[in-house]
Amino acid sequence: MQTEDGKRPRLLLQGINYKPDLIGISKYNSETAEWFVQHGWDVLAVTAPPYYPSWARQPGYSFLRYQRERLDGVNVVRCPMYVPLAPSGSRRLAHLGSYAATSFPCVLAAAVSFRPDVVFSVAPALFAALGCACAARISGALSWLHVQDFELDVAFKLGILKNSALRSSAERFERFTLRRYDALSAPSVPMVSLLSKKVSEDTFVAELRNWADVDTINPRIDASELRQVLNLENKLVVLYSGNMATKQGLEIILEAATQLQSRQDLAFVLCGDGPAKATLVEHSRNLPNVVHLPLQPVERLPMLLAAADIHVLPQKAEAEDLVLPSKLSGILASGRPVVATARQGSGIAAEIAGAGELVPSGDRAAFAAMISKLADDPPLRNAYGAAARKLAETRWRRDAILAELERMFRLLVAKKRTVSSGGSAPEIPQAPHRAGAKIAVENRNSYAPSAS
Repeated sequence: MQTEDGKRPRLLLQGINYKPDLIGISKYNSETAEWFVQHGWDVLAVTAPPYYPSWARQPGYSFLRYQRERLDGVNVVRCPMYVPLAPSGSRRLAHLGSYAATSFPCVLAAAVSFRPDVVFSVAPALFAALGCACAARISGALSWLHVQDFELDVAFKLGILKNSALRSSAERFERFTLRRYDALSAPSVPMVSLLSKKVSEDTFVAELRNWADVDTINPRIDASELRQVLNLENKLVVLYSGNMATKQGLEIILEAATQLQSRQDLAFVLCGDGPAKATLVEHSRNLPNVVHLPLQPVERLPMLLAAADIHVLPQKAEAEDLVLPSKLSGILASGRPVVATARQGSGIAAEIAGAGELVPSGDRAAFAAMISKLADDPPLRNAYGAAARKLAETRWRRDAILAELERMFRLLVAKKRTVSSGGSAPEIPQAPHRAGAKIAVENRNSYAPSAS
């Protein structure tokens, strides 16, 4: 794709999380920006200083001033913001609001100086997305909002926020913001369905998957060194790796560890950081079968995931169709079985079908029993692991997903320019569930028109 004057196309990406944050949405924001640079785009990323999931400042960065840097070809602007030590509901609102306020002048300035062809905003933080819609309007760019997490729905369903008047105001703000965008997307079909209900019928809504690093994360990696360091050579490792917060419901893992203490062959490894970590460490103090690890560097993640015999993916029922855990892609790529907590018919259930077992959220006895069942059945673990790897290879490849996203950018930018110049452009077909394009590897041409 080239701009009308023959120059390289320009992408303005705005998202609160960016590397060197180690987990979560940071990975997808950073890798999206870098992929587009590698494919001929100029990219400006407006983001925040790294802080997640420890909610603490990292060396070399400031929460009090703007900073600029260039990372892997991407021009990055870091906006100051408030980061609470203990992120309660009201403090989270202040946190997100501060980023929205400080990023707003950056995206408006970029609209004038950078002149993007596409403005791509990622929620969280939805508060900041309105500024990107304004920037796109000023520059005439295509505006696209990708919803990684229905943060308002999650906060109210989990009781993090409770005020009914606040909820009504927040939902009005959400609808207003979503309807300012040319295109919207989410990483799973249930999330796409919910997103579609929040906007008008003619809004372009797509499924944009997260992806797996299927080349760097694979089941052939030798994890014996890590197992030896942790003294787990003769153990079956049950691994949770990622953010440790309210919506995960991680206490179910400790309950399973308690119920299965008599099994000398099992070790539960919890690797990560977040607001719930201190509580988890305290509650597992007398559980000899539980090992806690800090967040691992990116380069050690493939070995960590390969060290597992069974992955666990707990999620509270209230959040199961409002987020699609980003850690799932790495779990599948590692070629290991997964035990997840979710209802049948949920987005998580659809994603792990054939690659593991599902138990109802909050059912601690069933969760422990399923771990025990897989521990006792190596052929079943191997079958689920092989299926997980196949899912990762066929549905979660980064290059194919981002190439499809670029193609949709190109089509929608061309349509927007044609309409703005007074011409008529062919309609972008809508999928039966109102997803304008299934931006994934499988059936990648089912919904979207050809590039010709």
